[in-house]
Amino acid sequence: MTYKEIVQKTIDLLKADANLSEPDKIKKYYFGVPIRLDLYPFIYVQWNERRATGKANISQFEYELILEIGVADRAVNEDIAEKSVYDKIEYIENTLNSNPSLDGLVSDVKLPKSIEIVRMSDKDYAVAFVRLLHAVRKWI
Repeated sequence: MTYKEIVQKTIDLLKADANLSEPDKIKKYYFGVPIRLDLYPFIYVQWNERRATGKANISQFEYELILEIGVADRAVNEDIAEKSVYDKIEYIENTLNSNPSLDGLVSDVKLPKSIEIVRMSDKDYAVAFVRLLHAVRKWI
């Protein structure tokens, strides 16, 4: 298991959802935060942090790995961009909840997710950005 595999599996699972497919529903998926923000809507996935849970066995420790999933969209009308990211974050949550083990890469445990929304503007466009922090558990 590598951290790259967990991030890539998360991206692959999201892309496989009909509501989040690339390029029909999502213009671009990124492994990590993109440096150019010109294709909307986009999704990125990155690994943010590893936290010890305090559980251990003879040769391993259990950790929580915190993944950040970002979704952004833009539109001339701010409510359209905002509604779009609300829909997409629900699809993301449903996809992750339906496969909490990421096809066996991590423990089969559903953990709470933290969600934050940010509103911005880009010239004549309203931009809505949602950041979801998704924790998974892994024995390492």
